[in-house]
Formats: sequence, structure tokens, C-alpha cells
Amino acid sequence: MAVSQRRDFSDPSMEKQNKAARRVLIVQSGSVLEDGVESLLSQQPDLKVVSVQYVGDPEFVQAALGARPDVIVLFEGSRLSAGRVFDLLQGTASQALRVITVCSNSSALDVCDRQRLAAFQSQDLFAFVRQPTGAGWQGSA
Repeated sequence: MAVSQRRDFSDPSMEKQNKAARRVLIVQSGSVLEDGVESLLSQQPDLKVVSVQYVGDPEFVQAALGARPDVIVLFEGSRLSAGRVFDLLQGTASQALRVITVCSNSSALDVCDRQRLAAFQSQDLFAFVRQPTGAGWQGSA
């Protein structure tokens, strides 16, 4: 699996500035849209972007474990789906993970979050079920 990191974080001043940077793993399959999204995200100072070329599940898991991403970006029509990502990374140390699928034929993003939440009693389950979907999300109109 080809792994490229477009930003250089070896500079100590950049490392300090980006200590709390969100780690983003972009899974590519070879389209121009993917390069554009990577370029846009790489310009954000609070994001550490790593790009990988998807060739198979074992290589993807190895790259994801190495990158320890907070967010994984997929592209509509790729061989890897959000559900498959969660299946492959089940049991890893990451407690929370967001997978964003960029839809190429519209200006939409499919966002899936995996969170491990403690539920000690049935009331906890009821609270999670009742929590509004997308609570607090403020997208642009």
C-alpha cells in the first residue's frame, strides 16, 4: 500500500503547533477528486493528513494502525465502505472514529461516527437512543 504524507512535521516548531492536530487518513483509489480533497485538507494547519492507496484490507489495517487517525476519508464508489472500515478496525485501541465518505455526484458528505460509550444500566441505553442524531452539528447552508 502506497503511503504518502504531504506535510512535514519533523520541524520542532510545527510539531509543537500541531500537537493537538486531528489525524486524517485519506484512502485513495485513483481519482482526481481524491487529489483535490487531499490538497484542500493538507492546507489546514490543524490537520495532519496522511494519504494511502487502497490495495487490500490487510494493507489498509496496517496503514490505519500506523497513522492512528481521528478521521478517515473515503470516496463514493471505492472498494472500501464506512461499515467495512469499522469492521476491520474493530477491537483496535481507538475509542472514537469518524469516517467521511465524499459523494462525487453531489455536494454531500456521508458521516459515520463510531463511539464506545459505557452503558451500565438500561437507562444508559435509553439515553443514547433518545439523543438527537447530529446534535450540535452546524453545517453550511
